[in-house]
Amino acid sequence: MSCAQNFYIAHHTVINSHLCVLTNEMDVWVSTCHDSIKHNFILAVISDDTSSFHNSTDPCLLKWAEHTKALFHQAAHSFMASTVIEDTVNPWIIETYQAHKALAEKDSAKLLTNLLRDLCASAEQHANDNADTFYNATLATLKAKAFKCTKHNIAEYKSNLKVAADK
Repeated sequence: MSCAQNFYIAHHTVINSHLCVLTNEMDVWVSTCHDSIKHNFILAVISDDTSSFHNSTDPCLLKWAEHTKALFHQAAHSFMASTVIEDTVNPWIIETYQAHKALAEKDSAKLLTNLLRDLCASAEQHANDNADTFYNATLATLKAKAFKCTKHNIAEYKSNLKVAADK
């Protein structure tokens, strides 16, 4: 090999080794930044303050952080709301509904009993009134017949007495 080739190979070797070191340093830096960004993002979402999220002034990153935070908040809110509704509100609503239903059934049974009692009392009173009317009408008819019959018997008796006296 010539000196130029050796120099060229040495140059590439030095460049490749520096590239390898730089790549390793870059991977470590990216991993550290990734972990830091993830940690700060979680803290920012939890504390509801994305201003402390990243030291960079990159508006795209801050916009993404705000959008992602809003999605996380919405998902958490939906989950908590559905969990609370399913675990707390639904059983309470069912229990309250059943209690009110039982109370309404009890009240309606009471009202129905009172209505039936009132209807029976009204029908009984109506029957008694009709019986009194029938009794009074029948009594008046019987009295009139008896009075007429008695009058007729008295008239016949008087007539028989006259006939017997005339003889």
